[in-house]
Amino acid sequence: MIDIDAIRVRCRAATSGPWKAYRFGSWLHVCLDNNEDTKTCVAESGLEENAIFIAHARQDIPALLDYISDLESRLDALDDAYDELAFMEQRKCDYCERYVRK
Repeated sequence: MIDIDAIRVRCRAATSGPWKAYRFGSWLHVCLDNNEDTKTCVAESGLEENAIFIAHARQDIPALLDYISDLESRLDALDDAYDELAFMEQRKCDYCERYVRK
């Protein structure tokens, strides 16, 4: 099972975003996109794809966590609705057995 709460804690502890990949020579640095001359860098990579992935992770992971929470809430609501329907169906069957058999 994935520990969603631990992932949320790590997200909150990380440097705030947004992050952006900047090329410095042959390396890409993932830095806080604060529009300042001095950049607060959080990672570096020689591969552009990795740097872009890391930079987007700062916004993507919290968005995915929120999406998971929304889906979990919807699933809970569906579970409750199913339980209610199952209860109503059982009552209906009990009613039918009592009165139809007479």
